[in-house]
Amino acid sequence: MTVSSAVQIGYRLANEVNEGNPANNCVNGHPIFYVEGQAGELPGHIYSEAGMREFRISRMCEWCFDDMCIEEDDDFDLSEGEGLLY
Repeated sequence: MTVSSAVQIGYRLANEVNEGNPANNCVNGHPIFYVEGQAGELPGHIYSEAGMREFRISRMCEWCFDDMCIEEDDDFDLSEGEGLLY
């Protein structure tokens, strides 16, 4: 994965600006920053308006949210209830 220069700059600035201010961090401690894109490229990256709304609710950046979610190409067959906790 190649990290775009805009994301690299956002990441660096977020770390500098948010140092010592955990209110601007996600629940996993990553300083958050917004750079529009298609996927999270570094911890703390929020890349969509939906991600900003979700951060306000859960305090989780899109990088962490995407990491914890099942990928589309995983082998789960949800039609058969596989992977569901009930």
